[in-house]
Amino acid sequence: MKLLDSEIQLQKKKRKEIKELAKVERAAAAAPCDENNDGEKEEVAEVKSSLEIKSNKGDISNWSEEKVRDFLMKHKLTAMIPLCKGINGEELHDLYSMCKANSSSMYRALKFELLHGHNRILPIATYLRFVSRLGAAGGCDLSYNMNVYTKDLDES
Repeated sequence: MKLLDSEIQLQKKKRKEIKELAKVERAAAAAPCDENNDGEKEEVAEVKSSLEIKSNKGDISNWSEEKVRDFLMKHKLTAMIPLCKGINGEELHDLYSMCKANSSSMYRALKFELLHGHNRILPIATYLRFVSRLGAAGGCDLSYNMNVYTKDLDES
C-alpha cells in the first residue's frame, strides 16, 4: 500500500512539473523576439533544462533499452553505448550504483571490457560525464540500492 501511495505522489509530481514546463514554453512563445530578450531566452532555456532533468528523476528504473541508448546519445556518451548494449533502466541504475560505490575499479573494469571486447578506448572524461549525467538524471538514490545489496549479502 505504501508503494502505491509513493507511486501516486510521484505521478502527481510529474504532472506538476510537466505543467510548469508548459507554462515556461508558453511564456517563451508569447514573448516578442527582439535583442532585449536574450537574457530571458537563456533563463527560459535553463528552467526548461532543469525541469526536464527533474521530470526524469526516479524514472531511470523504468527506462527501456532504447531510452538508455537515447540518453547516452543525447549526452554525448557514445563510447558507453557498446558497454550498455542490452541494458535497461534498472540495470543502468545498478551500473551507476556500482560506479559510485567504487569509481576507480569500475572505471578500470569498463575500460578493460571496452578495449578487449570492442577494441575501443574509454576516456576518463567520458566515464566521469557518464556518472555525472546519470546522477543528474536521477540515479542518485544510492541509499536504497546499498541497503538492498547489503540485505542480499546478509541472506547469502
